[in-house]
Amino acid sequence: MAVDVSGSGRLPLPGDMVDADWLCELLGFRTAEAGVLGPEAHTKLATFERAVEDARMVGRIKRFVVRDPTTHQPIGYCYRKQDLLGLLTNRG
Repeated sequence: MAVDVSGSGRLPLPGDMVDADWLCELLGFRTAEAGVLGPEAHTKLATFERAVEDARMVGRIKRFVVRDPTTHQPIGYCYRKQDLLGLLTNRG
């Protein structure tokens, strides 16, 4: 994986992984900014993000570190898409 130089802010990940900073896209949102989403959508996103963190803390899902291939410095985090979709399905 390489550092994102496109300016999009997204990590370059395989299709089966989701950038931890872009969980909003799994809910169909283009942004996570509260002012853009509106109160209901922002609450939905915040609830999902909290569920992801809770699941991670108890070991139900794993958060992966993404490293720069040259410097080996951490550049972000990601989750398996299937794990996150499972959380969405099981939340009701």
